[in-house]
Amino acid sequence: MTAAVIRWPRLWVGLGLFLCVNVFIASMVPLNALSAFNIWDKAEHAVVFAALSVWFSALVPRRRYVWLALALLAFGVSIEVGQMLTVDRSPEIADVVADIVGISVGLVLAAAGARHWARWVESLTAAVLLR
Repeated sequence: MTAAVIRWPRLWVGLGLFLCVNVFIASMVPLNALSAFNIWDKAEHAVVFAALSVWFSALVPRRRYVWLALALLAFGVSIEVGQMLTVDRSPEIADVVADIVGISVGLVLAAAGARHWARWVESLTAAVLLR
């Protein structure tokens, strides 16, 4: 089965990459700069990677979900490698495990239908604009 036909794939890819850049930046800044966020670190990783999985699942065919999972895992590992190069952050294997959990949950949600989110948004947008 292929990904649902969407009208604005470049928009969704661009916004997805923008999200990834922001996740990477947030993962590199000193922890005290993020003190407003008191969510447990591992839960943050899982939620973020679940959201990224669902986001990008709308943009790739289901048969490529393994590649999507591997790409997101590589992204998570790159965050941990980047944290090795910072003074205030430190890499953790547990973060990568949380990323894997999030990727898995996201792809299960995608398989259950959440992968159609872009088509739903486009349909709602068209309905509002055509009123």
